[in-house]
Parts: sequence; C-alpha cells; structure tokens
Amino acid sequence: MWEKIVRWFIKYAWPLIKQFLLRVLAEVFEWLFNLLKKFLGRWGNKQATDADIKAQEADNKANVSTSAEELERYVVEARVWREVAEKLRVDNEDLQQKLGEIQKKASAQVEDKVNKMTVDKIFEVSKKDLSLKQNIRPLSLPLPENDI
Repeated sequence: MWEKIVRWFIKYAWPLIKQFLLRVLAEVFEWLFNLLKKFLGRWGNKQATDADIKAQEADNKANVSTSAEELERYVVEARVWREVAEKLRVDNEDLQQKLGEIQKKASAQVEDKVNKMTVDKIFEVSKKDLSLKQNIRPLSLPLPENDI
C-alpha cells in the first residue's frame, strides 16, 4: 500500500507542488524586482531633480550677475547641471531596462531549476515513510554575468 501512495505522490502530487512552488517564486521575484525598480527609480529621479534645481539656481545667479565673467561662469554651470540631469535620466532608464532583463533571466533560471528538481533530491523515500532530507541544497543560481 505504501508503495502505491509514494507512486501516487510522485506522479500526481509532486508536479502540482512544483507548479505551486514556481508560482510562489515568480510572485516573490516580481515583488522584489518591482520594489528594487521603484526604489532605484525614485533615487535616480531625485538625483536628476536635484541636478535640475542646481541648474535653475545657476540660471538665477546668472540673471543677477554683475560681470560678464560671472555671467559666463553661471551660464556654463547651469548647462553642465542640465547635462548631468539628462545623463542621470538616461542612466536611470537604462538601469530600469537592465533590471527587467535581469528579472527575466533570473525567473527563467529559477523555473529551469525547479523543473529539474526531482523527488529524490528533496525527499527520503523508504518502505515506511516519506520524509524531507536533512541536507537539502537550496536553488543555487549563478551570479549575474558581466554583461549586465
């Protein structure tokens, strides 16, 4: 009888468990990456906004400058701050895109690892019971490559 239960578990329950695990991991990954994207997006936007403010401050100083030399210095400073703000915006967009790519790669790797999981890697099957192994290795994902 026990052998029938184990065969049933392997044939019917295990695929459902893996499917459930994939769904949970996908939700966790999505939540984490969305949180990271939001945090880094806000930080990047704040940096760009700060640069815009500094550009406006330099423009204001240029408008009230008393000499041509001072005027030139503040005009150049404002232009540099605007360039910095634009560069920060572009970098932020690139970062968001790269995070999306990393999320897709990581999700695909997790899905692949879970799909390759077999019952014998997680459970001890004996004639009397089915128990979790004591030294289960978690999913080991490779570190991101340098192309990120």
